[in-house]
Amino acid sequence: MSEIDKFRQQASLESAGSSSDEILNSILERISRYQKSTDQSLIDIGCGKGDLLSKVKDIAPNLKLTGVDYTHFEGDKPFEFFTYDCNKDFSDTFQRYDLTVASEVIEHLENPRHFLRQLSKITASGGHIILSTPNPDSLTSLISLCLRGYHSAFGPKDYPAHITVVSSYDLLHVVNENDSHLRLKEVHFIQNGRIPGSSTKWRQILPTLKGSRFSDNYLVVLQKI
Repeated sequence: MSEIDKFRQQASLESAGSSSDEILNSILERISRYQKSTDQSLIDIGCGKGDLLSKVKDIAPNLKLTGVDYTHFEGDKPFEFFTYDCNKDFSDTFQRYDLTVASEVIEHLENPRHFLRQLSKITASGGHIILSTPNPDSLTSLISLCLRGYHSAFGPKDYPAHITVVSSYDLLHVVNENDSHLRLKEVHFIQNGRIPGSSTKWRQILPTLKGSRFSDNYLVVLQKI
């Protein structure tokens, strides 16, 4: 195994493809909202142990489910699974999926522009891409950058898992630069932001505070046209 492969395997094992309930629920809500009656398949890129896919199976039992991750985690999987390095071009063996999910993945990869092109490649015409990532524009993250020199979720304890900061501003440029066949449907700032210097969340104190400054993660929904 090369040094870069060891690096990526370490990052994959550390993250284990897990996300908070707030992120998972936001993704599931978008799957329910954007799923069409004709949709037949969903792929979860960076599926880890399959937490999201297990929940999808409950809300959309008729979808054919596929998971992809750099590491093959132990345990039975009630879905088709591929081990794959998503820094590389996606293989032609992947079919075209009606729903493509990449929750908390793009920050693990070297080239967000390449990754978005690959997501578009495996998404069927008319299908949707749901992508989430840490939000560097939150108050917590901006204060961390000013005081410590790095964004929240990208500090020493997050390396080598998190290596690429992608703001919503950057991501929208990536969409416009790389694929005229993708149309932005939604940008959503997940209401999970922490008050700087504490584990208390803004919504616990002031539920009306929303938007980029009060969100630790955001998601976008794109449609392949």
